[in-house]
Amino acid sequence: MTKGIFNPEHELCLANGDPNFVPPESALRFGRDCAKILEILGDDSTPWPPVWGWDSVVRQKLLRNGVPEEELPTVAYLRDVRELSHRRLALKMEVSLPRLDALVSLGSREIRSLEELLSYMDCHSEAIIKAPWSGSGKGLFNVRDGKLLDVAYGWCERTLAKQGSLIAQERADVVCDFAMLFCATGEGLRYEGLSLFRNEGNAYKSNLLAGDSYISSKLEAYVGRQLLERTREYVCGFLERELCGRYLGKLGVDMLICRTGGGLYGLAPCVEINLRNTMGLVAHRLYEQQAGQLEEGAFEMRVVYAAGATGLRSLLEGAVQILTELDEDSRYAIAVFPKDTEY
Repeated sequence: MTKGIFNPEHELCLANGDPNFVPPESALRFGRDCAKILEILGDDSTPWPPVWGWDSVVRQKLLRNGVPEEELPTVAYLRDVRELSHRRLALKMEVSLPRLDALVSLGSREIRSLEELLSYMDCHSEAIIKAPWSGSGKGLFNVRDGKLLDVAYGWCERTLAKQGSLIAQERADVVCDFAMLFCATGEGLRYEGLSLFRNEGNAYKSNLLAGDSYISSKLEAYVGRQLLERTREYVCGFLERELCGRYLGKLGVDMLICRTGGGLYGLAPCVEINLRNTMGLVAHRLYEQQAGQLEEGAFEMRVVYAAGATGLRSLLEGAVQILTELDEDSRYAIAVFPKDTEY
């Protein structure tokens, strides 16, 4: 089996759509520096070489490296993956939500023109504008007090021209971010577990290292066990209907718990759907592998970046475990640290 590829540039490749697209060096460097992270994930339950996420660019790279075409997913399959990876799938889930107490909608909407965007902003003073294909905090802009930064208008115009639309989503008063993890197989959808993570701004920062029972107890303090269980059942059913026969491999559904007023909380179950491996799955696997060595809920897995190797080593001084290899050219690392904030 061909050695796996960590390709965090995956969403950029989906957005571009050209198998000969060359991603920016920063994304490629992250992939090179942290390639070892795939070893934690192990078997990815597909018949193909292990990759972070499948797209036409990584397929082309493997072909150039001598992997026979019959060992790779077909071009038609990758067209399906790209279509399903559009944020439109999360919108479809949101509009079909069952009417359960404390299950909330973020009022997501697909925007197809600047005029539509301005109209949306007139009705939503606090919102997030997203590119249809984007991830890890990239391709997002904030609307605050009904205003979008001047620099964002040019980005919105370019994204509309290249990707055909934008996704607008109401900003929630977030208490915590989490994800449900799954694996799509030829037999159906398998639930993998939970991920509790932290963002800095709109970008991913870290994952709590803990088991499902521990994470569930954190979430149930806000919305109760029954709602979590019913949400999982609903999401499983929806994804099986949408993905069966069209996607194989790991995926994560980002969710959040938010304040809804009057001391009450709600659960938004379809913030994003990521048809690829995720940092949450890495953290989940890592805790499973080291459960006897790590105090549950006391440590977190972080992505660390520094402009120079000296700065990176300085930022890693408090780490109890470095999960990726370091050399004099490294700019990125993934490591385990004592937890420094509450999740």
